[in-house]
Amino acid sequence: MKKLLLILICLFVFSCKEETYTEKIEKFEDDVTKLEVHKDSVWLEKESKVSPDEWDKVMLVYGYYDDQENCETIREYFEELFLNQNYRCNPVK
Repeated sequence: MKKLLLILICLFVFSCKEETYTEKIEKFEDDVTKLEVHKDSVWLEKESKVSPDEWDKVMLVYGYYDDQENCETIREYFEELFLNQNYRCNPVK
């Protein structure tokens, strides 16, 4: 009986799966696109070195009077700081 209980506890503990980092990021990105408060927010994205047609989100720019303008300022700074890397500002919605 004790062995059965121990096996059931182990099965329960190991069946509880924690979200992976990628799943958490995807959930965050999905939540941001759904929230009305982020309708004017902008993603700063970096061109992927692995897949040049893909862009990786680096930063969410929000809370400024003009998020796009501030994202462009940050983008210019990043491109000066990190040569050979392309950045862009992409609206959330």
